[in-house]
Amino acid sequence: RLDRGITNNSISNNIGNSFSVNATAASTIAPSSVTLGTVSNNQLLANSVGTGGFMLNGVNSVINASFTSNTVIGNPVGNPTAGPGFLLTSSGGSFDVNVGGPNVADGNLFSQLAGAGIAFRFSSGSGALSVQNNQITAVSGAAAAIGSGQGMILGLSSDAILTRSEISNNIFGDFNNAQLGLSGSGLTIFTNDDSSIQDLLIAGNMIGNTGATAPVVSLPPMATTQPNFVDIAAIRIDVGG
Repeated sequence: RLDRGITNNSISNNIGNSFSVNATAASTIAPSSVTLGTVSNNQLLANSVGTGGFMLNGVNSVINASFTSNTVIGNPVGNPTAGPGFLLTSSGGSFDVNVGGPNVADGNLFSQLAGAGIAFRFSSGSGALSVQNNQITAVSGAAAAIGSGQGMILGLSSDAILTRSEISNNIFGDFNNAQLGLSGSGLTIFTNDDSSIQDLLIAGNMIGNTGATAPVVSLPPMATTQPNFVDIAAIRIDVGG
């Protein structure tokens, strides 16, 4: 447990992922547990290798954390496949994670990435998320990057369940400057197999200049049954079975 949080760190030109948490357990009977408290006011800048952002992975684990007022700026020349800026993957177990918060000052900045600004992917278990007041700009896209070109992706497969969650008051892209736009969609959500979304609010988001910075490329597979995303939309929802 890191209940006192992770705050006011600056990481620049790192060789490898800037921030990585990996929690695994053999089964959900005795799950691993990660409580990060508040991760706030950190700068993750210009990684030369790796995602360059926040990366959390849970297998049969419980993850609780809040990420506020952080800055993640990629390195499109030195690390052209960097991203997502924030990535959570989970299989089994559960998570309750906030990216940003109810106040404008709580939001995080994710910019100059190839992979998605924010990505949640889980294939079983349950999760709850709050994504509020974040700004995601200049996501250029690259075939090898996770969630290439997307502002945010939320993907569920197998029997995953998303419980009460919110995606609100975020800025995806830029209304006035195409170079700060996204090469893919602003917000992409998909469910496959027996996964389900039970209670999700999407409200007050501003989405501008999607498909603006580069030709859109396909989203790398997250699950064997995942559809291939080649269209551009401000908000895109795909439901599979």
